[in-house]
Amino acid sequence: MAPTIGITTYHTNADWRGWSEDGALLPWTYVTAVRKSGGRVVLLPPGGDATEAEETVAVLDGVVIAGGGDIDPAIYGAARHPETNVACHCWAFAAECSC
Repeated sequence: MAPTIGITTYHTNADWRGWSEDGALLPWTYVTAVRKSGGRVVLLPPGGDATEAEETVAVLDGVVIAGGGDIDPAIYGAARHPETNVACHCWAFAAECSC
C-alpha cells in the first residue's frame, strides 16, 4: 500500500467562480510531488489543537510542512519581533514529537 502523507495547508482567503471564502490552501506542486513519489495525500488544515494533530499524525506515514507563518519565539524562550507573524504549528510539533 502507498504511504499516506499529510501536507500542511495555509489559512487564507480564496476567490473562485464568484465566491470569496476563507480556505485551507497550498500550492498544487506539493500534491503533485507526493503523488509522483508514490504517496497518497491528506491535507492538514491549520487550527485545531495539539491532541487533534497528534492523533492525526499518528496514523500518517509522513508529514510535509509546507510553510506558513512564523513559529512563536516564546516556545523556545525568545522575545517576539514586531514583524513576527505567528501561526499555529500544531502539525509541525506533532510530527516532530512522533519521530
